[in-house]
Amino acid sequence: MKSLISCILVGCLLATQLWASEPAPIVPPPDVDWSLLATKAVTFELMSSALETGIFVGFFGGTTTLAGGLFLVSLTTAGLAYAIHEYAWESMLPADADRANPDLITNKSVTYRVVSTARSFMLGRLLGGGEAAASAAYALTVAVTDTALYAATELAFARWRAGRQADAPAP
Repeated sequence: MKSLISCILVGCLLATQLWASEPAPIVPPPDVDWSLLATKAVTFELMSSALETGIFVGFFGGTTTLAGGLFLVSLTTAGLAYAIHEYAWESMLPADADRANPDLITNKSVTYRVVSTARSFMLGRLLGGGEAAASAAYALTVAVTDTALYAATELAFARWRAGRQADAPAP
């Protein structure tokens, strides 16, 4: 219960800061490669949701039906979080940014991890019926394994993107 109250307070603080700040015009950046973003999201989330489902069953048990339902819930909620996170980062980065830069991948991994770990904790509490300690252990396990998967996916797509751009004819 304390963690839920903490999450609500942090959310309220964030909402207050966003509400008080000058709104920026919402204009989609012209350089976002939507097909790449979608491909990355689908690739990562399918692997991540399968991993999270396995960890969930390991922590909380359950039937095949529960695992299938959890996979769909995980895929939906995590996919939405991932897509929003990627869009935010792509909107902020210049088109010529080195997306294979280890510092960039680290920063993206950390910011994604905060959002995703809170989501996993809530899944453990709501669907796993776990106490706070069990849900925290579950979320931490998912965080560690998922972060490695996230960084590997980022690096693989950054290298693929660089190779694709190198093969493209000069304008």
